[in-house]
Amino acid sequence: MREIKFKAKRADNGGWIYGYYGKGCFEFQDGTKIFRHYILTWSKTSSEFTRFEVIPETVCQYTGLKDSNDVEIWEGDLCLLRNKYNGIQAKGTAEVFFSYEYAGGWTLTADGGKTCANISTRTKMVEVIGNIHDTEGQA
Repeated sequence: MREIKFKAKRADNGGWIYGYYGKGCFEFQDGTKIFRHYILTWSKTSSEFTRFEVIPETVCQYTGLKDSNDVEIWEGDLCLLRNKYNGIQAKGTAEVFFSYEYAGGWTLTADGGKTCANISTRTKMVEVIGNIHDTEGQA
């Protein structure tokens, strides 16, 4: 069975935090609702969870897969895809996301959203080179 874990950027300092994902809803007397997103980490020393509020757009799930360098592959990662076809070495950058429509699994997309591969069968051709949250605005 695959390991289920998440990461996200903390709301207080922008650093990455890893653990379990949770979402809370706070409702006020006037009917207003506020949603908060959290990553929960477990402390073996105190035997309790610590909750960190995170930026919801940065929540990423672990795919359960590792790239050609044994690096964990996460949703939102940017990957270098190497493919050798008819003796020609091809390279391209692709983003990792989950797709129900395309093979029902973790998928690579490139060139403005074109699906190019189910990642679970191609991890030896993939190298993680960053993620969409740390490289936004960089060209």
